[in-house]
Amino acid sequence: MKKTLTYILPLFFLFLTSCFEPTSCAVNTSTGETVGDCARVKVVQKKLEAKSIGGSKTIYDMFGGGVIRSNSSITIYGMTVGDIKIEENAKVIMWGAAESNIENYGDLRIYGSLTGDIINYNKVTIGGSVDGKLYGEGYKYNPGSVINGEAKN
Repeated sequence: MKKTLTYILPLFFLFLTSCFEPTSCAVNTSTGETVGDCARVKVVQKKLEAKSIGGSKTIYDMFGGGVIRSNSSITIYGMTVGDIKIEENAKVIMWGAAESNIENYGDLRIYGSLTGDIINYNKVTIGGSVDGKLYGEGYKYNPGSVINGEAKN
């Protein structure tokens, strides 16, 4: 009896885990087509739009780009898609991934990864990776930063 239990019990648990397997669903945002079992999942598509923001904000999800107004302090932990203009006396810290071109008149700090160009008129600190062209002066590279595949120290 003990021997048969050692064979049957693992098979029973394998059967149970296959019954409660999570559902996977993917959405092609350009066409709206769904792939996978989307019947049990609520699919919400939200288009990111550029907007003007200010004040002291922390963004944990997606940011669609836009203008960061003067005297603002914005921290972005999520993903950024869209061009950004940072006005004077504004501070932006980016921890997530970004696909953006950035025009900076304030204080920009990149600790995540950026794919896009930076036009700098003030101060940029790079502690992550940037894949794009850097225009202007005032760049500071932290140890471990990577610019276009080349390590900077």
